[in-house]
Amino acid sequence: MLFREALIVSGGFMTQQVAVFLTNIILARGLGPDGFGELAILKNLSTIILLITPLGLDLALLKHASLYRDRPGELGTITATLRAAVMLTNILIVVSTYLYFGDILQNFYPDTKNFAYHCTITLLGISFAADLQITAAIYRISGRITAYTYIVYYAQPTIRMLFTFALIQADFGVDAIIWNITLTAFSTFLTIVWLDKRANFTYAAIPLVDLWKKISKILSESVWMALSIAVYQMMRFADVILLGALASVAATGQYTAASSVAQIISIYPLALSQALGPRIADLYQLGDMEMIAAELRRYVRLASILGGYLFAGVAVFGVDLDLLFGSEFRFSLTLTTLLAAGWYLSATLAPFGYVLSMTGRHRIELAILLLGAVVLLAFLILLIPLYSEVGAALSVLISFALVNTVRCIYVLRVIRQSPLLLAHLLPPLFFLSAAFLCQTVGNYFEVRSFLILLLECLLYTLCAAVIYFGIFATEAEKQKVLLRLRTGSQ
Repeated sequence: MLFREALIVSGGFMTQQVAVFLTNIILARGLGPDGFGELAILKNLSTIILLITPLGLDLALLKHASLYRDRPGELGTITATLRAAVMLTNILIVVSTYLYFGDILQNFYPDTKNFAYHCTITLLGISFAADLQITAAIYRISGRITAYTYIVYYAQPTIRMLFTFALIQADFGVDAIIWNITLTAFSTFLTIVWLDKRANFTYAAIPLVDLWKKISKILSESVWMALSIAVYQMMRFADVILLGALASVAATGQYTAASSVAQIISIYPLALSQALGPRIADLYQLGDMEMIAAELRRYVRLASILGGYLFAGVAVFGVDLDLLFGSEFRFSLTLTTLLAAGWYLSATLAPFGYVLSMTGRHRIELAILLLGAVVLLAFLILLIPLYSEVGAALSVLISFALVNTVRCIYVLRVIRQSPLLLAHLLPPLFFLSAAFLCQTVGNYFEVRSFLILLLECLLYTLCAAVIYFGIFATEAEKQKVLLRLRTGSQ
């Protein structure tokens, strides 16, 4: 991927995350903990479908595309067939939810109104979102990822956010918000279909038997990838689903609000890791284990620095998030610290799963994730009735720690050297100390306001920059920063 494309894609991910974050603030302030909690449950239930129904094709196609570099017509026919199959699967899920499963889900969440209807409309939108996931791989393969990024990662979340704001200002409720999400996904799908036609993708005639063989080969790996992704992502949404069932919708709303802020920790690591999977696959084909370790070491260092800065900020200043989401919300230091630690651990070490998935060890990765899922469910069922949202956050942290520890052990076996260093533990500790110091300074004003919170965060950012430049930056990074400062001053 060219630097310009990488910059656009990274900016797209960040734009999407910022838009989602702002949308959550709008929804939380407009709907309160109860309405926001119901939307959170719907979102997390539908995420299960969104992760499974693309059948892992968004990853598998990236791996298999190299086999069809001289046969783009065959690749076009294969991807078109797979997209049609995924769309049909999603339509069947929508129909079955409307006819049967929606009423069952309603019984699990008696505090909500019209939950079955809301599930059906939400899953209708997921049908289009699943296709968009697959087309991301297609446009990346064809070298047209820039146009896709502008539509899906820049325009879609921004438009959705603006319509959400308008609906909340007009005093519309959950029904209108759900329809807004679904219609935005549908309009984005139509835009991508239009882009497909402009891209002039080629399609070759393939005998049905041969087409089935080619598709089966891709699905034999992609299904395992889909299951691995679904199981791991379940560790990110099972907490909300069970919290809504075992505690209350209001507690779910408060937990989701805090979690939406904690997810900011993963923005940069997620963008940074996008090119890591294909890179590891190429290096493994060359047998260059030393370079794989170097790539992982470079990633973990950068992720621990920026992720550590965000971790400490969320953990310490997160207790004042009621100033952002509304006075009905309450956030404890225990909750914000546990959530921040879980997301930091995931953002820093989750890409180690690429080493297993991209080297043919899909089943090992799935087994590890299944172990983590079982542990997570056990702790959620045990701790939520006792500690509500704090119990959910603790359960997630325990399961994330287990999964990533076992992953690291297997990665060490594959590459035969450790990409982890003790120095990687230092950034979050330094940043945490700085955050508490800045909070103490803010407490001298003896007034709680959003302005004071903002000033504390700005002071913390300045301290973090000094820590990075004085302790963690390499000589090359220091020279680059100094060069930019000199250039900017001229």
